[in-house]
Amino acid sequence: MKYFKNPSGFTLISIRFAQAVRGFTLIELLVVITVVGGLGLVLSDFLVQTLRNDNKVRIVGEVKQNGEVVLNQLVSRVRQAEKVVCESNTIHNTIVLFTTDTYTRIRYYPQDNGSQPKNGYIALDEWVGLAKVGGTLNEDYSLSCQEAQIESDKVYLTNIDPLNGVSVIPIENQTKIFFRSQKAGYPDTMEVKFKVIPGVSVGQGGQDVRTEQGGVYFGTAAQLRGGKL
Repeated sequence: MKYFKNPSGFTLISIRFAQAVRGFTLIELLVVITVVGGLGLVLSDFLVQTLRNDNKVRIVGEVKQNGEVVLNQLVSRVRQAEKVVCESNTIHNTIVLFTTDTYTRIRYYPQDNGSQPKNGYIALDEWVGLAKVGGTLNEDYSLSCQEAQIESDKVYLTNIDPLNGVSVIPIENQTKIFFRSQKAGYPDTMEVKFKVIPGVSVGQGGQDVRTEQGGVYFGTAAQLRGGKL
């Protein structure tokens, strides 16, 4: 080990120690910064993907929950019906059910992708007595299906919020969700088939679900309690 002295005769430091405590070179610092920056990009991308996947899982869960609730309500009402008064696709896909003096009108409103996007949704209203047409009662019950608007006190079966709600859409190559099914020797049935997707104004996670999965399918056939339509 070599030492050197200052003019006053005091030993300053060993050459080996002086070499050991020297700082990083500029190239070494640039290498470290590059490595740390690369790790940061990898970790940030991993976190973003993880959050996006978690968001997609949450949205799919909400879509499935909403769809199951709607399907269960529709099937329950159809199975309790004594008859289906009318079925129409003139205005919107509509059915009117009759159960113990009570009429229930169920209507599907298609998704609107225009300048003011709206979710596709299902709504219903109920009344006792004659058919509701234009806000008044009428003896022609079939007109209830052709009424342009159901009553203002209608009940929404789905969340119609474009951002946080869900949108009900028909299955491929269809414009309606209610289907009458008849077979000789068997009671008539009503088939219900639709898909549920995230709301029309949902964020990126929901858009991924809409694009990648095309919606969650729900469908079943419910037999009428009263038999023939």
